[in-house]
Amino acid sequence: MKGIQQSTKRGESFLKKNRIFLKSKKGQITVLIIFIMFSFLGYRFWAAASKNSEQRQIADIVKERDEQGRVTDGEGTTERLFPLDMSEIEIQYAIHHMSHQKVKADKKWGQLQITPERIDRLIKVVQVNEQEYDYPSLYINILNRWKENDFSSAVSDHNKLWEIQGGNIGEAKRLLSPKEEKKYIEEYFE
Repeated sequence: MKGIQQSTKRGESFLKKNRIFLKSKKGQITVLIIFIMFSFLGYRFWAAASKNSEQRQIADIVKERDEQGRVTDGEGTTERLFPLDMSEIEIQYAIHHMSHQKVKADKKWGQLQITPERIDRLIKVVQVNEQEYDYPSLYINILNRWKENDFSSAVSDHNKLWEIQGGNIGEAKRLLSPKEEKKYIEEYFE
């Protein structure tokens, strides 16, 4: 019984000291800083989990290969991946993530392999939603160049989308060399 009383007294003493600490400015600032740190860490964890979930959804769509061994979407998969009612931000993310296959940047978040089917489908989605989007001509111009296998402006294409999305880390610096692109494709898509 004596041990319980001593433990209770120590607990009361601890609470009393902490109440005094929390009433001081230093204590309040310390608690506020700790709260802000945990809030920031929680947000970062949530954001990372959301992006991973998006990547898993894309990866769940079965890919096929054509006679040249290039990745193509199976029948109906491009329609599921890119429905006609895609929001503008989803279009931006799709093109932005596809551009990562072609550009060198310090940080890249999101990968989506460039395929002819995806380019054609995104063109169709943008055309259907042209009146609702703020930058339809930008998307169409990028996608039409890519459709013609012209990726010479991919750095500029990436950075325009990156700026529209409020990017501050991950600006594209240059095009990937063919060897770097092959390595990127092997790492993320094969």
